[in-house]
Amino acid sequence: NDFPGNAQLPEVLSLRADSLAALDRTEEALVTYRRAASGGGSDEVSGYAFGEATKILRRRGDWPAISEMYESFV
Repeated sequence: NDFPGNAQLPEVLSLRADSLAALDRTEEALVTYRRAASGGGSDEVSGYAFGEATKILRRRGDWPAISEMYESFV
């Protein structure tokens, strides 16, 4: 990360994750969505990134990972 603490980083990560998901690079997208969600961005960006990460995990049926993700956020 070349710009730690940058207020726009979570939004940029979310956009990157969208691009990765569109390329079917779901594992990379998942990691990037999770970074975006926990990066201290706006509630809107965090909510979007968590939602997209949840969709990926739900398609996999990975309920423990969903639970862990939300527990770590809370």
